[in-house]
Amino acid sequence: AVRLCTIERTSLGACNQIVLWLADRLCEEETSVKIKTIAVIKNLATEGGPLFRYSIRGLAKPKTGSELMLSNLECATDCELEPHPEHGDKPRKMVHKRATETLAILRTPLDKEEKKKASLILKEIMRKEREAAAAKSAAEAEARRKIEAEEELARFRENDAKRRAGQLESEMRQAVQDESRYLYVTKARAESHQGKR
Repeated sequence: AVRLCTIERTSLGACNQIVLWLADRLCEEETSVKIKTIAVIKNLATEGGPLFRYSIRGLAKPKTGSELMLSNLECATDCELEPHPEHGDKPRKMVHKRATETLAILRTPLDKEEKKKASLILKEIMRKEREAAAAKSAAEAEARRKIEAEEELARFRENDAKRRAGQLESEMRQAVQDESRYLYVTKARAESHQGKR
């Protein structure tokens, strides 16, 4: 399962997570865990995907996983382990030997073809990441534009409502003034007609 993850077109972050996990497994106290982990590292360093083989050697960023793993492998080349009750010193020697072999593999530079494959995959990943970032940026800009349009529409409606309310108030004042004038004129005429009689 781990090997399949390294073969598929994964990101450098995913490769680094696998390498960190393997580096962590090298620190286990159990000798059998160390032996199995070294075997997995050795297998992935030779059979894993091009990007993973590039990353595990510390040729790509982030290098945190590969640096930690190399450091842990170096420690495994001469670590002190408790003798096994049945097998004695044999497991310790096996850990030392396999760690040394795996370090030699990891320190061997990739050939030009492998570097080229990894480089092409890296370029493709970076292109996709740029496209994803541009799409995300465009989506965020569109979301901001929609929010601004909704806010503008809300302001327009609010201003329109205030304008209509002001217009209605003005019309009501005018109606009251017109009615007051009419009553005043009517009253004045009525008084003038009564005064003439």
